[in-house]
Amino acid sequence: MVLDDDKHEQPSQNVVPLVRKASLTPTVSKVLNDVSGKLNNATLIELNQQVDLQHKDPAAVAEAWVNDHLANR
Repeated sequence: MVLDDDKHEQPSQNVVPLVRKASLTPTVSKVLNDVSGKLNNATLIELNQQVDLQHKDPAAVAEAWVNDHLANR
């Protein structure tokens, strides 16, 4: 059962990428910026529901999201 958050008590789930400076190439930076621009709180809730309520594999959910939203980068 999913409860409606009518009082907006669910905090935002801001994603903050952490990368070692030596690993931060222009390609990695572009991918992280692309993900950050598309991965919002509503999307995170939907992805979490797929894993927690529908019992989907987390890696498969993440891969499907990447394929749907970043396939033509």
